[in-house]
Amino acid sequence: MTKRAKFFFICLFIVLDIFLFIGYIVIRDATMLNELKKEVIVLTNMDLSKDRYNRKMKTRGNYALVEKTVKSYLDDTAVLLQETITMTKDKKLSKILSYENYEKDGPLFEESLSYVEKQKDAFTKNTDSLLERLEESSIIHYGNQKIEDPSLRKIYLDSLLSDDMRKEFQSIKQTLLEDKVQIEKTFTVSNQVLEFLVFNQEQWTLEEGEIKFRKQSLYDQYIRMIGNLTVEKKEE
Repeated sequence: MTKRAKFFFICLFIVLDIFLFIGYIVIRDATMLNELKKEVIVLTNMDLSKDRYNRKMKTRGNYALVEKTVKSYLDDTAVLLQETITMTKDKKLSKILSYENYEKDGPLFEESLSYVEKQKDAFTKNTDSLLERLEESSIIHYGNQKIEDPSLRKIYLDSLLSDDMRKEFQSIKQTLLEDKVQIEKTFTVSNQVLEFLVFNQEQWTLEEGEIKFRKQSLYDQYIRMIGNLTVEKKEE
């Protein structure tokens, strides 16, 4: 075999190797992209108010970065949302204006007032953070911080801003806004009642499972404030 023929075959093998390598990369990327799309479908069908998104990774390489970023965003949001939902079902808050608590913490209600203020601040902070996280601008900003490649950013955005995801985020935002008004009113009214009792601590007593006032006008004022909570519960 001549040197020229040897050179030709060497070049041919090199070209074939390059094509095989490129073909492998293309097939691998197509496979990983398909796996990512299937995993996103699974994530879309999950429930932010109940589920966790820190699932086992399904992809590798660049697509793993997208998958990790999508799951991290959703899981952090889910944890915060579920914590906030738990706060709306706080049994201690629901009993803060009960006879038992009046007996335990009255007449100064230092523990109760501190608890209401702390919980109100935490609830407001959580709700505001969630509402911000569910905005499209926040989703874009989060992706920009984690992913540099524009093509991968697009896949990330397509995953989190699909029509189904947008509907889910919008539904959660609407519920949060409604709950925020109701729960914050509960905190406010509870605080007002407790401060009213502290200010008038010499004007009421606890007898036979009831709170009794020495003046009818104070009793009427107390009932009106408590009534604000009763109306709120009926509306819920």
